[in-house]
Amino acid sequence: MYHLDQYGEEYHETLGSYIGQPSCDVVRKAVLAKVAGEMKAMSSSRYKEKYAKSTIHLQPEPAAQPDGGAGLR
Repeated sequence: MYHLDQYGEEYHETLGSYIGQPSCDVVRKAVLAKVAGEMKAMSSSRYKEKYAKSTIHLQPEPAAQPDGGAGLR
């Protein structure tokens, strides 16, 4: 699963979630809609962070582990 996020100095917003890596066209359309004010965030949180790393980025979530992440073999 991938999610598209926007970070600011005092906030984080999830703009989209995708099963499988989305195409560049899908991500571009979502980013342009957000910039144009035509898209609302799916979720958001507010906090105090002095330095934001980037404004919008696509980040994969870690793959689910068959053992639930316990490290069992």
